[in-house]
Amino acid sequence: MLHLLFLLSVQPTQALTPSAVYAWIEESSSTTHPEFFHDYGTLSEDFHVQLLNWSTTQLKRSAKSSLTLHQQDTCTEGALFKSMNPKAVAPSGSELEQRFIESLFLIESSYCLPNTKLQKAYDVFMSTEFRLDVMPQVVGFTKTGSVSCVESAGVTGILLPSKYCTHNRYIKDSQSIVVRTSLSSAYTDEAHQPLYFREEVIVFSQLSTGVAVYRATFSRSKDLGATTKYLLRNTVSSSQSNIRNGYYEWLKKP
Repeated sequence: MLHLLFLLSVQPTQALTPSAVYAWIEESSSTTHPEFFHDYGTLSEDFHVQLLNWSTTQLKRSAKSSLTLHQQDTCTEGALFKSMNPKAVAPSGSELEQRFIESLFLIESSYCLPNTKLQKAYDVFMSTEFRLDVMPQVVGFTKTGSVSCVESAGVTGILLPSKYCTHNRYIKDSQSIVVRTSLSSAYTDEAHQPLYFREEVIVFSQLSTGVAVYRATFSRSKDLGATTKYLLRNTVSSSQSNIRNGYYEWLKKP
């Protein structure tokens, strides 16, 4: 499973409300049309815009809902893998566009981390050391300004190695930090696992008992068959549980 590393520049803000976060995610949406998106085939710029707008809508709704829940001093834990229905995303899309969407998937995960503070939870999650230690397959990381790049090892016979970069931005107050990332470049040659699309949001919130974290990622790599989707669905819960356990162990370090 591919995972993301971040380097983010500070953006001061007033107190965050769910509605303000909803609006900020819309405003901070990337408008760049990446050339590597075309490596999949003759996908149009209009389709990229449509896909980006659709995924942004889903992410801002999810972030608003999670922050609303957190601000009620409530946290839930869980993990979800969901593949997309082409008719729901692009009802009139071409055959190629429909096939692209069929292998677009969403991974959602949420953690409840007792006895910790917001800034520490954020700093640990975003650190290079934590990502290399806890995130599956992550073997390399570089960062320059607001761009971060991650390298993942392959799985023999299943996944090729991957390397990609993201553009990252965030908004925060004393009780919440919201992260927004977009894919900015990716290796899509024969030696690497292709990655054509990736949009993500992460919400960190301070509760009276600790910190709540919500993460949602839309990703599109190689074509996924029914068997691969089944395997991914079955591994998401266990892998996210392992990440959560590793996260908590890191938070207990002085």
